[in-house]
Amino acid sequence: MNPIQALIDPTMVEKAHRLSRITQSIRSRLPSFLAQHCWVSKIVDKQLFITTDNADACNQIRYYQHEILKQVNEEFTKILGHSVTRLRLRIDCRMSELNPQSTYRPTSYDK
Repeated sequence: MNPIQALIDPTMVEKAHRLSRITQSIRSRLPSFLAQHCWVSKIVDKQLFITTDNADACNQIRYYQHEILKQVNEEFTKILGHSVTRLRLRIDCRMSELNPQSTYRPTSYDK
């Protein structure tokens, strides 16, 4: 029987690791109440796609878009082979299933 690694395309594994590293980098710069609600889902046509698990977090992350783009370009342009010029945000409520602590309730003292 073949090991599972033999069945998975190595380029897909590398892509998943790359997206995971970018996600962790972005999360390290976001406030903790937002960090657990975002995942880099893909990079297509110089656009960075971040998925959030609720609309509140999505709106808050939008305020950080310029800092996120600057950070990703500084850290990952060589790895990606190009810079990213646009941030796209998506909401997928199913992502909260991956994060059982996902009960985002913004308050005035979060900022």
